[in-house]
Amino acid sequence: MTRLYYCSLSFADDGGRVQSTTMKTPTKVITDKMLREGQMALGMSENAALLAACWLGKMTDKEYAEGVKPISKVRIAKYATYALTPFLIVALAAVLARFF
Repeated sequence: MTRLYYCSLSFADDGGRVQSTTMKTPTKVITDKMLREGQMALGMSENAALLAACWLGKMTDKEYAEGVKPISKVRIAKYATYALTPFLIVALAAVLARFF
């Protein structure tokens, strides 16, 4: 399962219609080709104005369709360990400095 970047593109045309579409791309770059493909997919004219381009994240098709799993307790503990390690090293160095 390949992870791709998803973005939401919103357009407004001369008639006042506002529509949006979701596109996926292997790189985190929105190109003119993507904008034209989005306009064509919505059936909007080439004069339609881009209102917004929002990055939704990098995910698989399944994650996009079903949602992303919440962070597990194990991952939270792992991140907490990484965050606390520098403080523990400094505290240990301070304690050892008293003895040497």
